[in-house]
Parts: sequence; structure tokens; C-alpha cells
Amino acid sequence: MKLEKKAFTLIELMVVITIMLILSMMVYAPYQHFQTKQKVRNSAKIVAQTLYESRNLAINGSLTWTWNSSIWVLFSSWSEDISIFQYPYPHSKSVPSYNDKIDSSKLFEKKKLEPWVKISWKDYLFIYDAISWSGNYLENTNNFNDTNLELSVWMGWADVWNLNKKIKYYTKTYVADVQ
Repeated sequence: MKLEKKAFTLIELMVVITIMLILSMMVYAPYQHFQTKQKVRNSAKIVAQTLYESRNLAINGSLTWTWNSSIWVLFSSWSEDISIFQYPYPHSKSVPSYNDKIDSSKLFEKKKLEPWVKISWKDYLFIYDAISWSGNYLENTNNFNDTNLELSVWMGWADVWNLNKKIKYYTKTYVADVQ
């Protein structure tokens, strides 16, 4: 009686491992792209939420100060940080300038976006006055604008069109729409 061995040869085992590696690589690439897209989406939501929260802080007041305070939100170009400043109302200047953001003692909160995600191409300073509940924004050109604004949130190293989110900010209604 001849004894038959039931086993895999080394070549069969190497072929199976190679096929499994190829399949895992095919699955990993779309998953990594999906993760990157989700980081951009989350960061765009953080930007929109920061604008809403800042306006609400200016309207309702803050827990850290007992008097009304104006909230300034600074979006620095090519940055992963959002700086939120809190100034007593009324501010010493009737019309603030863009360079007033330098007062680091008024820093209220700093929010971080997802790693490698950047905000807009320019510096923007949003100003929400406490008593009047009005909001304005300044570009780094020191002028007020009353038109709608479009912020960009994108993955810093990618040139792919779908790794970019636009946030339309309507200055008349203070609505931030993530697109």
C-alpha cells in the first residue's frame, strides 16, 4: 500500500501568499484615499463649527469673562491652527485693523485641524462684536468686505481635486455652508 502525502508544495504556498499580498495592496490604496478625504471633511466641519461657536460666544457671552466680549477668529494661510481671541467690548479702536491680532494675551482658544490639512490661501480675521452681534471679516489687505467669502480646506500635499473642500460663508446671514 502506497502512502499519499497531502501537503502544499513551497511553490503553491508562495503563489497563494503573493496573491494575498496583491489583493491587500489593491484594498489598501482606496482605503487610504478614503481616510484622507474624511480628514478634509472633518476639518471643513471644524472650520464651520468654529464660525458658529464664535458668533454664539459673542452673542451669549463667555464663561471666562463676566462682561460682554467680542470674538475674533484668525485663519492663517497654510496653517493647521485656528486662533480665537476674546476682547472686551467695546474694543479700544472703533474699526480694528488686521494687525490687532498680534495681542497674544487675548488668546481664548486654539483649535487644530486634522494633520496635514490646511486652511485657505489668504489670512482672514473674522470679528464678531458682542453688543451689536454684527460680524465682519478682514483680509490681510486691511479692508472690510461685505461680499460672500469662500474658504478652502485641503490636504496640504495633494493636488487631487476631491481632496479639497470649499466653505461658503455668507456675510449677511452668517451661514457657513460646507460644499
